[in-house]
Amino acid sequence: MKNYTIWSPEYSNFSGGIRALHVLNNELRKRNINSFLHYQNQHQDENIVLYPEIITDNPLNSNYVSRWLLADGENKDLCFEWVKGLGGSHSLTVNIINLDIFYPRNEPKKNVGYWIGKGSQNMDVPSNAELIRKFEPSSRESLAEQLASYEYIISFDSFTAINHEATILGTPVLIANQTADWSKSKLIETGWPVYGICWDYEDLEKAKNEVRLQYDAYVELCRVFDKSVDDFIEITQRLYSSTSI
Repeated sequence: MKNYTIWSPEYSNFSGGIRALHVLNNELRKRNINSFLHYQNQHQDENIVLYPEIITDNPLNSNYVSRWLLADGENKDLCFEWVKGLGGSHSLTVNIINLDIFYPRNEPKKNVGYWIGKGSQNMDVPSNAELIRKFEPSSRESLAEQLASYEYIISFDSFTAINHEATILGTPVLIANQTADWSKSKLIETGWPVYGICWDYEDLEKAKNEVRLQYDAYVELCRVFDKSVDDFIEITQRLYSSTSI
């Protein structure tokens, strides 16, 4: 069986994409497969290399290239996609939400939070709304406590882990800035649960009533994630173990 090299920066709490690359490395190791992150300087020429979509060339000069579309990117080589609709030929998803930290909470709710992220603010927010900052708080535990404290969150970023983390905690999310790439219908088509998520104020009360269903739905989805990792291994090993260079 060939080993793997995953191209990734060092770990960061603040990037879902980086967390995904590190989690995948851990998932492969849990399956007793030799896997390394490229900055660990353990790359070997015969390793299967996985690049995220931000790397469009082949800086490790690998003969066995695969790519992971964690966001919209160019589809070439052997390509896997984070969710349906990104353009990959195969699915590959891992759980980047620590369910020991993000779980339903019954803490008192106060104020409203809003998140801009990769989006742009296209409407006013309530006077008591608090900006959720990308680099604050510094720990995942503190972020979970902050998100759990809000009555609801206004998100101007349709495609972000924050939306799912909040709803898993029991905090509804109003997505205020739909884009052509991540419209309501496209998000629903990904197959990810959207309990507690709404797209206009008229449905906010419904989202508040349904958000309690999100945690169990996400836990069930994690089983699909596990199978996608197994499929990734099977596909890459089958293709590249039989490839002669």
